[in-house]
Amino acid sequence: MTEYRKNKIGKLHETGIPAQQFVAFASPISWHRSSQHLHRAANVVVEQVVRDWQDQVATGQRLRTPDDLSKPHLDIFKQFFLLAAFALENVLKGIVVGANPTLVHEGTLQGILTSHDLVALCRRASISLTPEESRFCELASSASVSWGRYPVSTKAHQNVTSLSLSGSSIAVFNGLYQRLSTGFFEHIQAAKSGT
Repeated sequence: MTEYRKNKIGKLHETGIPAQQFVAFASPISWHRSSQHLHRAANVVVEQVVRDWQDQVATGQRLRTPDDLSKPHLDIFKQFFLLAAFALENVLKGIVVGANPTLVHEGTLQGILTSHDLVALCRRASISLTPEESRFCELASSASVSWGRYPVSTKAHQNVTSLSLSGSSIAVFNGLYQRLSTGFFEHIQAAKSGT
C-alpha cells in the first residue's frame, strides 16, 4: 500500500517494499553512508557550540575554558551527543550486518540491530574500546534514548538534573568514529571471525 502526503512543507512518499529490497537497503554500505552524514551533522553542532562559546568570551561573559561547555547557552552540546550516538550506532550496525547478514531478515531488523547500546554493539562488532571511548559510548547511548532528545528522562527516577561535559568528548568521538569508518571492511572481517 502506498501513502502519499503533500502539504505546504513538502512531500512524503511512503510505500511498502519487498523484503529483498529492504535487505538491500540495509546493506553495510548503506549503514556506513548514513553514519557519515550523522558524523558530519554532529560536527556541525560542535562548530556552533564553539562559535557560541567564542561569542560568550568576546562579550565578557563568565566562561573560563573551552571545557566549560555545560553553561545553559551551550545546551545544544547535548544534541552533539545525540547525533554522535546515531553516527556510531550506524557505523557499528553496518559492521554487524556485514558480519552477520541474517540479522536483516524478512524485511525486519533483528536482535542487536534494534539496540541503541553502543558498548553492546561494539562488543558484537568485536571492537575494543579505551576507557574514554567506553565512557563516551555509555553517555552517547544514554543521550540517544533520553536526555539528548527529550526535556526529561524517560523515567522519573532516572531524570538528568545536571550534566557536565568536557570538550575532550569531541576528540574521543571523532577518534573512535574515524577508527571505525576507515577500518570498516577490516572490522567486518574481524567480527565475522569473532576476533
